[in-house]
Amino acid sequence: MTNHKTPPAYVIAEVDITEPATFQKYAEKVAETLAPFNARFLVRTSKAQTVEGEAPKRIVMLVFDSAEKARDWYDSPAYQAIKPIRDRSANTRIFIAEGLAFD
Repeated sequence: MTNHKTPPAYVIAEVDITEPATFQKYAEKVAETLAPFNARFLVRTSKAQTVEGEAPKRIVMLVFDSAEKARDWYDSPAYQAIKPIRDRSANTRIFIAEGLAFD
């Protein structure tokens, strides 16, 4: 039997905060941009243990119902309105990774 369930997607961000006070303004607003997309934080920490390579200064991981919903959130007017705050206050790498679908 073929599984047609849509796999979840994860937005993974590596963050190096350069202006903490400004970044805090972004951090306070980002959660409200997630609600319409049924997304939630799985990881939001600066406490990563390195086992190989260099760990990012801060890691954020969000889960969405699908890669399409993750992209819709990123492209949404609400998120795009606060993105310049993040851009001014941190260096980031952000990517969407499709997860595995389970029954």
